[in-house]
Amino acid sequence: MDVPAALTLSGSRVALLGLVQLLRMAFAQALPANLAQGLPHLVTTLAVQSKETLRLREKAASRRQDEDTESEDGTAEPGQMDQVLRKLQMASDNDDNEDNDSEALSDEGFDGMVHAAGGKLLDLNAQRPSRLDSVDELVALRETLQQVPPQMQQQFESWVGGSLQQWMVSLTPDTVQSR
Repeated sequence: MDVPAALTLSGSRVALLGLVQLLRMAFAQALPANLAQGLPHLVTTLAVQSKETLRLREKAASRRQDEDTESEDGTAEPGQMDQVLRKLQMASDNDDNEDNDSEALSDEGFDGMVHAAGGKLLDLNAQRPSRLDSVDELVALRETLQQVPPQMQQQFESWVGGSLQQWMVSLTPDTVQSR
């Protein structure tokens, strides 16, 4: 049974970090015997998950680039409009439950839900730093793969169906950033 690639970049990053930790435990021979038997599956899953993480990073980078080069004509994207409409509906539902309607629709109450700047809506939660931001999962994987014992390198290559060196090169910061 294959572990599905995570649907979001942060989910993919967390999954990759967990798999890297399991691989490190395998090198230290700290895995229970029943888990050690699954090492080929772990390695193939790491290869798939690292490719998925690279793809999601590229997608996020192109989305950021598109947002930066977007013309500022004041139009909102359809997803943003849906988000604003849901929040307005929530505010409207809350108004029905409150006695003072003018207070619920005041600028101060609405600013807490949506912040508009330059015609674009900003997700305030997305701007908060995360502990995950301080860890580069691809660097952690590359460093772990560099520690593969020489006697296991050929096995790794047969499990992933390619060169271990090429896999590590695809994980270098220069390669990742240039994609």
